[in-house]
Amino acid sequence: MSHALATSDPADEAAPGAGRGQREQPADRASAGLPARVGPAYDLGQSVARTERPPVRIVDRATQAYRLGKLGLPPLARLLGQ
Repeated sequence: MSHALATSDPADEAAPGAGRGQREQPADRASAGLPARVGPAYDLGQSVARTERPPVRIVDRATQAYRLGKLGLPPLARLLGQ
C-alpha cells in the first residue's frame, strides 16, 4: 500500500525556472544581475569595516586611565576618532 502525498514548496512556485529552495530576488537587483550582497546595507558594513581604529589594547588602557582620572575626555575622544 503506497501513499503519495502531494506537497508543494512555495519557493518552487514563486519564480519559474528558479532552483528548488531559492527565493525570488527584488526586481531591481534581479534585473541588474547583481548579487544579493550588493546594496546600501552591504556598502555601509564595508565602510565601517574599513575604518581605521586604534588597537583594542590602547583603547582599553586609555579608558582605564580616564576612569582613574589620569586622562581627560578630549584626548580619549581624539583617540576614538570623535
